[in-house]
Amino acid sequence: MRIAKIKGRDCIRAAREALRIDPNLGEAYANIATAYDTMGKVDEAIAALREEVRINPNLRLATRNLSVELAIKARSGHTSPAPGCPRSPRWTLS
Repeated sequence: MRIAKIKGRDCIRAAREALRIDPNLGEAYANIATAYDTMGKVDEAIAALREEVRINPNLRLATRNLSVELAIKARSGHTSPAPGCPRSPRWTLS
């Protein structure tokens, strides 16, 4: 678990640096969302996915990922599930 948090923080740091260079890089928000999701921070993942959808409103994968994350939050009744808890197969093209 601790390793996942460290890697997640590194991923977030790198993605934020990429956003500093190009604020419209939707993929960076997707990476931030993945990192937060891995760390069990659902609200932060949702916020990052909302930014990705704002930047890329026609990207169906981004909209789908946001919908999945919102549904998970609604079903769980919690703001953050247990860190590292496996959930749906997000970020797939199927």
